[in-house]
Amino acid sequence: VDTNKGFKTFHHFLNSFERASKTFAIAGNHDYFFGIDRMRKLVEANNLDWIEQKSVLFQSKGTSIQIDGNCSRSKNKEADLHINLVHNPSRIASENYDIILAGHLHGSQIVLWKKGESMYPGRLFYKWNRLRKRLGNCSIYISKGLGDTLPVRINCSKEIVIVDIINENEKVRTNF
Repeated sequence: VDTNKGFKTFHHFLNSFERASKTFAIAGNHDYFFGIDRMRKLVEANNLDWIEQKSVLFQSKGTSIQIDGNCSRSKNKEADLHINLVHNPSRIASENYDIILAGHLHGSQIVLWKKGESMYPGRLFYKWNRLRKRLGNCSIYISKGLGDTLPVRINCSKEIVIVDIINENEKVRTNF
């Protein structure tokens, strides 16, 4: 969120989508500039879990899941799955996680060409300007995001990432 108009749009967005059993939120860099307390209060007022700089451990249908929010923690040995929600993927230790869900492409919302998962010309300036990356046993997914500091996007549509985790051994689906 960059402006009061963006704050109202985000509020409307939070009221308009159906939540799964667990829905988590973290801050992006612009949220800090705009007002992190306002963002936290809005998220919590809409019954989402605000996990900025926190770690949560919970059970879902027999699977123990650790989720960290914009921080890098050691693997909780009790957890079956380790997930990190981050805004900036360059600040995390991938060896501690199975999945990392990262924020937007840092201003690289103009895509003139793609090579594999990389998006150019932004990739020339920011190594994380890509949609996916595998580091060891960790899968990293980087969202194109919703916000626009400059309302210009070329070949880079806005997106919301929804993750379904399926425990293949038990054929159990965890949504969040």
